[in-house]
Amino acid sequence: PTRETFLACVRHMVEEENSIIESHRSRLFSIILVRSVVGYADLSDTLWLRDAMIHYGAKNEHELIQRMDVVPVEMALAQSILESGWGMSYAARVGKGLFGQIQSRGTHSVTVPWTPGPDRPQPFSSHRESVTAYFMNLNTHPAYAGFRAARENTKDPIQLMNYMQRYSIRGNDYIRQIQGIIISLQKGELK
Repeated sequence: PTRETFLACVRHMVEEENSIIESHRSRLFSIILVRSVVGYADLSDTLWLRDAMIHYGAKNEHELIQRMDVVPVEMALAQSILESGWGMSYAARVGKGLFGQIQSRGTHSVTVPWTPGPDRPQPFSSHRESVTAYFMNLNTHPAYAGFRAARENTKDPIQLMNYMQRYSIRGNDYIRQIQGIIISLQKGELK
């Protein structure tokens, strides 16, 4: 695919995931508001809230609010560009991984030509699935707690990247490279 096509496709998937999360956040805040006014939530809202807490691994509602939040589009685009080589890396083409995620367990549910292992790329059934996994990674993994806390105060992708040291073994060099890509995206220089 061309760079323009890659950006359009990944942007669409990221915006779609953000839209789902925004819808869930609206429901969350509605439940909290109704409960504060009438003193309780109806059964379906209570069950939805319980399931959301489990899904995001949240211990309380404040933590759920922090975890159930959007990822800036330019940040996701920049990371996908670097991590997948504009969608041309072997892991992106064969394993549908766009964000350089590594397997956390020694098995995977899709057939790929590499052996499962904790140092191997996480394969996905679709690129869309890799976007969802990237969001869950940022929204739940302990390594990104600082990112989530900072995101409550800003959605600026350049600022938020300062809290992503553990995303890559390259640390601050990785952060600076991603920030450079974000700036280029914001200026419309990457196509």
